[in-house]
Amino acid sequence: MLKMNSGDQLTLDVISKLDARRITVKQAMQILNKSESSIFRKLARYRAEGPKFVKHKNTNKTPKNKTPCHLEQKIIELCNKKYFDFNRTHAWEEIVAVEQIEIPKNTFMNICKRNELLMKKVKKRKPKNRYRRDRMKQKGIMLQLDGSPHRWFGMVEAARIEPTAIATLSLFNNYSPEITTFFQKTIPNCRIFDNHKLLLSVNS
Repeated sequence: MLKMNSGDQLTLDVISKLDARRITVKQAMQILNKSESSIFRKLARYRAEGPKFVKHKNTNKTPKNKTPCHLEQKIIELCNKKYFDFNRTHAWEEIVAVEQIEIPKNTFMNICKRNELLMKKVKKRKPKNRYRRDRMKQKGIMLQLDGSPHRWFGMVEAARIEPTAIATLSLFNNYSPEITTFFQKTIPNCRIFDNHKLLLSVNS
């Protein structure tokens, strides 16, 4: 009994209709999405073999290079009992060198993947919630001071400090008397220059 899937049934139906001259070669090419030479090749096989031409000749045949079942079972047993704490590459090297089992690395990897052997345990970290910092609603409520020391006055080293408004991330230049007093009390040796709109903290 010949078992066919939907693709095989469509191929057989189209080629049989082509052989009976119910459709043309161009129509068969469009339906099967094949070239003209492929259509004629299938037609020749249909006339020689009949409906079974749709199946490949290697169908239901065991490959010559297939790993024997007893060898695969032995590898599974070794991985579960002797090499359970090895990674796959190291386990394959030990099986070839110590156990004297000649098996290609790709075949060994496929056996491990198919049977879920020697799987690496990945510790998942707990997700860390990250929140954006809330911006201040009005400019000047919260200021960020950023400055670096330079020799602004010849040999005298001073730090140029520029306040940045957190609300707008822009330089803040509107110094009220209260803010000026706060800066002078907080920053040692603080000088406020109105013409440059910046603070200077001269190191003593």
